Amino acid sequence: MADAEVGHRTTSLCHLGRIAIRVGQRLEWDPVQERFTNSEEANGYVNRPMRRG
Repeated sequence: MADAEVGHRTTSLCHLGRIAIRVGQRLEWDPVQERFTNSEEANGYVNRPMRRG
């Protein structure tokens, strides 16, 4: 069992790796802003639009 912060950071690493594979380039991550600093395409995969309701 891990606390929420550790779980979030661990899961994020897996997602970030998958995004890098998808866009096919080396990415730079800002952990404070939780955004890529060198790819708007990759940032498009960080959040997806929420459905209404």
